Amino acid sequence: MGEKAAAEKGLEDFVKSKTAESVCLDLSTPSVVVIKQKGKHGSILLGTFWMNVLQHPNNYPVQRYPYKKLYDKNGHYKVMLRVDDVTMTVYMSTGTLTIQGSFVLDWFLKRFSKVMEYYDMPPLEPQPVSDGYLEHEKNWNELMRKDKEKLDATATHYFDKEHLNVVEQSQQKQRELEEKALMLDGMPHLEVAYSNGVTNSTGDPKTEESNGVQQGETTLKNNALVEDLSDDLELLALDLWSGDVLDKQLSLLSTPVIKEGPTYIYKLWKSLLSRWLSNPDCKVFLATPFLDTERMTDICEIVLQNFTTANIEAFYVRIKCNYTEKISDVKRNAQTKFPCKHQPIIEYKVYNRIVYPLRTFHAKFIGCTDGKGGAEVLMTSANFSADHFEHNNLESVVYHTMTEAEFIHKFINPLSASRQS
Repeated sequence: MGEKAAAEKGLEDFVKSKTAESVCLDLSTPSVVVIKQKGKHGSILLGTFWMNVLQHPNNYPVQRYPYKKLYDKNGHYKVMLRVDDVTMTVYMSTGTLTIQGSFVLDWFLKRFSKVMEYYDMPPLEPQPVSDGYLEHEKNWNELMRKDKEKLDATATHYFDKEHLNVVEQSQQKQRELEEKALMLDGMPHLEVAYSNGVTNSTGDPKTEESNGVQQGETTLKNNALVEDLSDDLELLALDLWSGDVLDKQLSLLSTPVIKEGPTYIYKLWKSLLSRWLSNPDCKVFLATPFLDTERMTDICEIVLQNFTTANIEAFYVRIKCNYTEKISDVKRNAQTKFPCKHQPIIEYKVYNRIVYPLRTFHAKFIGCTDGKGGAEVLMTSANFSADHFEHNNLESVVYHTMTEAEFIHKFINPLSASRQS
């Protein structure tokens, strides 16, 4: 028990030092190790943290290890990795990490401490793979290749129908296609699987062109519709976008476009806030006339995840912000979702930044100044509420960069005649 107690203490200290979250180790189920948050509401950002730990270059980087991304029957998103005869599953909506296997406790005590230790080190070498896993990986990749061929054929047939109108397809059919493609896309990531559009076809070019899609051939290079589908599915598979994925989406939004509220704009909104609030030089501004408890909780979670760097300069809302609810109700409801120890941070870094413009406003945007004279702003027709971020709505969105002076003059000054809570 001494070794188990030491492992649990090391785990708790590791997570708390990185995220300020409290977790516990549950060994009550045979052959299963469960690491979950101490609390009932769960944490999306804790799930993101576990993905960062597992996919760290020193552990199990996505370029080398076959992660599988799935939705369960309740629509909850999870990511799975099988390695060394154990299966690790991250439940993204709750932040729970489970590890299953015949000898899982032995593996956890011997290997998982190294996973945590290597997360704090500069990039060295990925975790070694056992001989038993190499055979498993070979079999899994062969299954994936066959499934991908079926997906290519399905996607080509799907888009070749002359009467196809994506917008008018029923939501059920769209979800079925997405779930099928997500399961096939699970490992490795698209940019690895397709090697930037270069296929492995070796036949005669003229024969291949006349015969159409051959076995094992990727059609993404020559089929723009299928390429768009693959990009969309990759975005759906990620809870938060970062790095090149986020930069690519922002580059496509310099002119206004129409996008899905729940699956695109909501994720973009969270991803940008996460990026800005993790940068100590950024001063962040939010404005929305309508705000619900869930979105306030999202903002608080992102701030807590980045509590040493988060800097919200102003948060513009209406006093009556969610049908019959006032902002005081939303604040109180959101605060109950967090432990008492986090509430002073929420009060200081979020609630104290709330501003009520004296004039009625319907502007919806998030923006930031970068401390170097520049600014970014994301404008959308979507309110920060379930009506726009959970229900199946189409919304407008546009992203611009400008000077800090322009941003203050055009966006902040019109709202500045205000009184602060």
